[in-house]
Amino acid sequence: QIREALGLSLTQAGSAYSAQGLGALFGAVIFGQLADRYGRRTMLMPILGGYGLMLLAGLLVSSYPQLLIQRFVMGAFLGASFPICVGLYVDLFDQSVRGRLASIMLAMFSLSLMVMGWTLKFVGEDWQLMLWIGGLPPVLLALLVPFVIPHLPPKPAAEGASNLPVRELFSAGFRRWTI
Repeated sequence: QIREALGLSLTQAGSAYSAQGLGALFGAVIFGQLADRYGRRTMLMPILGGYGLMLLAGLLVSSYPQLLIQRFVMGAFLGASFPICVGLYVDLFDQSVRGRLASIMLAMFSLSLMVMGWTLKFVGEDWQLMLWIGGLPPVLLALLVPFVIPHLPPKPAAEGASNLPVRELFSAGFRRWTI
């Protein structure tokens, strides 16, 4: 229904998902490294809030270029959630339960799609309402982060490594694996 509301072709609508995927790639790399530098809990708050607000920003989108920008930025926040959440459960939980936590975290994506389909059954095809339903919880959860996740100081960079090693990902030794 967003496609019809904005008068998009199928190709344009599909490219919004591509923009979101590209944003997720950048978000995982950049925000993951910022979390290593400033702390995972510290970065989880703006990631959750930013994702929710960018989802709600979809309500204001009125053109194809705006949609691409909104989806790219939303994708960056979404992509950032994975390395930050993985880092949190590695820091907070014993190695014996980490695999189960990883499985649960990955299953949440599929579960959210099922819940979205179930919700559509009750709210109809009102895409604006769906954006509200999807956007408000992460914003509210961001406010709870300081109360439910303990503060863990950032880990210092390894000897000789940069605190923000994005360049190292594309250095001669890693470029082939990164790309």
